[in-house]
Amino acid sequence: MSSQDDISRAADQFKDALNAAAAVMTVRDRPVFSPGGNVRRPGRWLLPLTAAMAVVVIALAVVFVSRLVRNAAPAGAPASAASTVPPKYYMTVDQDVGKYVLQVRRTADGAVTATVRSPVDSAGIAAATTARAFFVAGSPDCTTALAVSKVYRITITGSGQISGMTVVGVPIQGMISEWAVSPVGSQIAYTLAKTPRCNNHSSPAPATLLPQDVVRVMNLSTGSVQTWQNTATADNPTQVQAVSGLSWTPDGHTLVVEYQWAAQTVPSAAGQNLAALGLDTTSGGGSLQTHSHLLWHQDQNCVTCVLQVLAGPDDTLTADETQPVTQQQARQLIVRIPLAGGSPAIMYSALDPTPTRADFTAIYADSSGQWVIALPLTDLSKPTWPSTRAGWISNGKLHPLPGTIAQTGIAW
Repeated sequence: MSSQDDISRAADQFKDALNAAAAVMTVRDRPVFSPGGNVRRPGRWLLPLTAAMAVVVIALAVVFVSRLVRNAAPAGAPASAASTVPPKYYMTVDQDVGKYVLQVRRTADGAVTATVRSPVDSAGIAAATTARAFFVAGSPDCTTALAVSKVYRITITGSGQISGMTVVGVPIQGMISEWAVSPVGSQIAYTLAKTPRCNNHSSPAPATLLPQDVVRVMNLSTGSVQTWQNTATADNPTQVQAVSGLSWTPDGHTLVVEYQWAAQTVPSAAGQNLAALGLDTTSGGGSLQTHSHLLWHQDQNCVTCVLQVLAGPDDTLTADETQPVTQQQARQLIVRIPLAGGSPAIMYSALDPTPTRADFTAIYADSSGQWVIALPLTDLSKPTWPSTRAGWISNGKLHPLPGTIAQTGIAW
């Protein structure tokens, strides 16, 4: 974490401490309004000044100790272990009169704590929890010209207010497609869309199309970029034909690359030829196969089929699966796949109709990989589909999150 992050977090905690000190020194009959609009009252008359000062001293001690813990952590490692509670805030992105709008919301009740117009013409967002920051990436101007993508870092305060928005890294020639920010927000892994233009009025020339088997990682402080590309030619699960997803392991060293390893040869097949490899991002670039190892794969003849896979906690992968139950009903499963082998652990299971159509679903995880947001299977042909809400998973249940309709981007 950068020194600026430490300063911001220390300032927030110091502000909280001062507010707490002021609260215990407040006259009993005068209400104190919290940011959420609720009224809370001090429990007693004027408390001694020493008690108020103790609150400040304790808070400053917490700041000092937390900074010592972060400084003792290895470079690139998250600042803290997986939490026993989900992230306090999440961010959504939606459209308003043709423009994208970002909203910070409180997980506990979905209340909006901040709103800002997105700086890019893109619906993609990501989060780096330990840095208390969200990121958006894309082209600021969607035209027929060759696209130039930028990455923006949006910092938030302890109360969910936006405290800053800055460009990080260097401009990227082309349109960012799949991307993910490392747990501490120091790197971005990304792929480029096949066409280099955001808005195409005609079919692009084949010579201008970009390969889909290339993964890049940018250092957001220096702008330096490392590149890995597929070098396998055999038609087997190690061949990366098209990257379809990226996610970081909680330690920030390995990138989980989801990809199609072969074209779907049977149109009626239930699944895709999907696989995931673990890429060593400290290897400096080169061959995807040389610097990674195969983590998992499936072929198009699967019965229970994975639609998406993400890095999970404790050497696992988190997968979004569908399983046909009858011709009229399918089951959605969110599972943890142990990389050491063994049966997947079911995190969430629910029945939904229309197993044979290409229903929309997605999962999103925080930087620890522990907390997962899932969008239930959604039939996009139904007039009521915008009412579908995503939710976060805990104890086998999906807890709905306001403001997360099917077309919305989500991150926490």
